[in-house]
Amino acid sequence: MKPLNDLGTFDFVWVRFVLEYFLAEGPAVVENISRIVKPGGTLCLIDLDHNCLNHYGIPSRLEKTLFDIVTGLQEKADFDPYVGRKLYSFLFDLGYLDIDV
Repeated sequence: MKPLNDLGTFDFVWVRFVLEYFLAEGPAVVENISRIVKPGGTLCLIDLDHNCLNHYGIPSRLEKTLFDIVTGLQEKADFDPYVGRKLYSFLFDLGYLDIDV
């Protein structure tokens, strides 16, 4: 993964709907992005959780199809439909202190 240092540093960094495409490297991506946040700055992570998998009242065949598609994306395209629930832990593991959900 290429470092982002050449971008400079920022008081506020907004990352939305990016981490779902990095199942294997999610924590490393957040760590890399975290390096461009100035001390005392804010890193705002926003992503989906359980993407397309919790619709209510859909036919069982459609539900199975959605689960099969998402499973295929996880296995073949490094897609993480559950990254939303991991965001807190990514920041906690990096030593962030004031984490708001």
